Amino acid sequence: MVATPYVCIAVDVSSWYFTKPFTPMAWVVLLSGALMGFSFAFMWFVSMYQLWFGGVPGPVAARIAHTDLTKSVIS
Repeated sequence: MVATPYVCIAVDVSSWYFTKPFTPMAWVVLLSGALMGFSFAFMWFVSMYQLWFGGVPGPVAARIAHTDLTKSVIS
């Protein structure tokens, strides 16, 4: 899913040039743009879900549990 937008960008831009001599490539421009938008939206929603509703990962929780918060970080 991560590589999909980049593939869509390559297909979209290359199909711009192929649309001039072969007009049905306009459908490829539309479809690749729509798929690129969908994949970016999907990745954004997944990221927002993980930020707002996801739990703290195990290694991070373990590191926080073992950290002495009374010590100064700078000293």
